Amino acid sequence: MGAFGSPPDAAPRRRFTCLYTPSDGQSQVNTAMPCGPRKSTCCAAALRGTSSLKRLLSAYLAGRKLTPRDDISSYLPKRPIREAIRRAAWAKRDDDKRHSHQRLSPRNSLRDAEAALLRKENVISAARDFGALLNIVEKTVRGIPGLGELYVYDTSLRVGRTLKKSPKTVYLHRGARDGARALDLKYKKAFLTKSELPPALRNQKPEDIEDFLCTCKNALKTLQKRKRKVKHYRAGQS
Repeated sequence: MGAFGSPPDAAPRRRFTCLYTPSDGQSQVNTAMPCGPRKSTCCAAALRGTSSLKRLLSAYLAGRKLTPRDDISSYLPKRPIREAIRRAAWAKRDDDKRHSHQRLSPRNSLRDAEAALLRKENVISAARDFGALLNIVEKTVRGIPGLGELYVYDTSLRVGRTLKKSPKTVYLHRGARDGARALDLKYKKAFLTKSELPPALRNQKPEDIEDFLCTCKNALKTLQKRKRKVKHYRAGQS
């Protein structure tokens, strides 16, 4: 066994090269940026030089191309809604494994959520929009141990794909709320409209903005700290 209990002949961690064009006016040529298999690593790599929100977003989008969502094809509109609810309740990915967000959720809780959501199949199917769907899921699983707001959002997002109901606003939960707070947004709200977001983010889909805020929350915190230091330095020079 090697360090930290890993086999000495273990395969090295896979690495990618994210190719993106910085959008901060510093360069107009594609820049090779080594990063790990997670989009969050791409965000962190973008901070190695002088950075900006646009550059972080470019890094995130580059990382997403390399590691696209693995829970999309399971919830396409062609799927029967009952099957989509069942899979979403268990947070199933396309390969039938549980999504990392819900990997530690108690099996008994997921089983209870599946039964409760299936009993609401007709109500879920009739949801007028994503907001209504989210409220239905939240009320249905409320009180089930270990299933919080992230589970509610992810489950609604997956079922919403089958129902062709996508978010029109950016919903905040856990990590996404931390990212919004780092940008000095109104992070205590349940959701943000595009008009409440920085201009650099407004052209993206709400669900992608949510994922960006969550995935890149640590990079966003670092970026804001740098901006505050620069502002403080300039104030001291004036």
